[in-house]
Amino acid sequence: MNRMLRCFLFAVVTCALLACSGWGQTKPKAGTIEMTLYGGGTFDLPGAASYAGLFDNSNSTNSVLKYEAGRKINPLVGGSLALSLAKILWAYGDYSYVVPDRTSANVALFNSTGVTTTNRHYWDANGGFQLMFPTVQRVVPYLEVGLGILHQNYDTSSAYTNIVISSNPTRTGNTSRTHPVVNSILTPHVGGGVRIFVKERSGFKFSVDGYYGGTGIEEQVPGAASSSFPTITRRGWGRLTAGYFFRFGRH
Repeated sequence: MNRMLRCFLFAVVTCALLACSGWGQTKPKAGTIEMTLYGGGTFDLPGAASYAGLFDNSNSTNSVLKYEAGRKINPLVGGSLALSLAKILWAYGDYSYVVPDRTSANVALFNSTGVTTTNRHYWDANGGFQLMFPTVQRVVPYLEVGLGILHQNYDTSSAYTNIVISSNPTRTGNTSRTHPVVNSILTPHVGGGVRIFVKERSGFKFSVDGYYGGTGIEEQVPGAASSSFPTITRRGWGRLTAGYFFRFGRH
């Protein structure tokens, strides 16, 4: 996260310096349209963690555990359209697609094997209002508030072979389990950013947004004990984006 933030701040400062020899914005009229294409990443949005474990019933200290953490920062791409309602007020719609994450944990103990595979991806669609500071200058900050939906597709599957059957310890067998989750989560958010004009109607746009999910998102994490990997839920996450915008129509 710290590296991502440093890169983000470096890009903002660099673009601001480059814009010193460029254009400043003119006051947009109602009906002006703005299109933005961007990339970035999310932080604290759960990735695809996987856990697998095998235990020796005759010796509790003899066990094999494997945990593969999901991504802490999930890359994304997206775009937005905004419409000027007044000199400082804009309405916008935004869509972003988070690059899928996938992990796999494999274990083996004696003649037994196990594997857990997890896949997860998201997309986000939201809309709201932006309040832009009205000064005619190259660097224009803004604040925004909105509401949207985060859609997640999450699937974890486990398969074990040659494991002891608890009801009959003299026999071994195979087992498998699948845990799919597909849902859409209502997500209000607040954020802000800055537009840096390099031409009269275009330039760079940087934003920071914080989201809160009405429904928690599952994530498997290492617990206090070395053999514990509990499932927790997260409700809040954020994202950093950088992109380029163009304005059309009345200006």
